[in-house]
Amino acid sequence: MITLDQIRSLDLKVTKAVERIRTLQQENTALKKTLSSYEKKVGDLEVLIEDFKQGQGEIEKGILTALSQLDRLEDELGGEGSSIQSNDSPPVQAKQAEKPDVTSPPEEQDEGEGNNSEQPQTGELDIF
Repeated sequence: MITLDQIRSLDLKVTKAVERIRTLQQENTALKKTLSSYEKKVGDLEVLIEDFKQGQGEIEKGILTALSQLDRLEDELGGEGSSIQSNDSPPVQAKQAEKPDVTSPPEEQDEGEGNNSEQPQTGELDIF
């Protein structure tokens, strides 16, 4: 036979189960809303990515067009470009005379350059 305590215990378990179901339903609803907002954000980001890809393609096309035009201009100038360059730029010897002697001892260099004993004396700068 079923006792009153068993019925109360069963009622308490049913009440707890119902409360748990309600809590889970509320959590499910909140998660669905969050998922919906994330899906919208993903859609917006996909649109931005497509716009970026399209813009990137247009930029690349513009760069290629500019390079092509420069190549044609260079081809048209042909020998003229080399004579223009030699007239505008100083001779190589003059450029070398303007550069400080990197291989000279530190006392022969300008005081503003500093004395860095770690730099190699090979004419190349160690930037690392």
